[in-house]
Amino acid sequence: MKKRLLILPLLSFLVFGGCNKKSRENQGNSDQVEPVSLVTFTENAVSIPEERTHQLVASIDESLNGYLRFWSSEDESIATVNDDGLVTALRKGNTIIVLQCGKYFARCAVEVVSYVPNDALSVSFPSETYTLNVNDDYVINPTVKLGSNVITNGYSLLAQSSDTNIATFNPDTFTIHAVATGQCDILLTFTYQSETIEHQIFVNVY
Repeated sequence: MKKRLLILPLLSFLVFGGCNKKSRENQGNSDQVEPVSLVTFTENAVSIPEERTHQLVASIDESLNGYLRFWSSEDESIATVNDDGLVTALRKGNTIIVLQCGKYFARCAVEVVSYVPNDALSVSFPSETYTLNVNDDYVINPTVKLGSNVITNGYSLLAQSSDTNIATFNPDTFTIHAVATGQCDILLTFTYQSETIEHQIFVNVY
């Protein structure tokens, strides 16, 4: 009779002990689920000219109203941010602006680019390097702008080849002429009103 009484407590310990173990395992699994972030930016990436500012706008869940907000820049030599999310661009480069609220945070990639005034002269080419065969002619079509306005005429162009025995450039027709095998660069100088800009292209002749 005594042996039977000893068996019952032992069975109870095994049953309830097993249940407690499963409960602890389930609890551990639930802790591994990462919560959805409650802090987000309306922009994931922005481009800001040097010496200019940009206001970042964040969306923060109401459940985090009691938490402090911490703004930071991963590289303050490129851009800084104040406590209201106003980013100041300092020099060309890339950094990340971070907003943290409690255990939640949001990131915004910031690229600082060169500042071009509205009245600045700029020029762009389809390519920086041109490959030709000897005696080939190639016409390039640059895009010249004053601020955001495209200029089609009224500007002057000077061209200087580093080696005219390899390639020359005709500024009247925007034509590269390949003379002999080799490599050289051509410096192009555009002038419009009181603005002047230089651009260099490279020529390979085979």
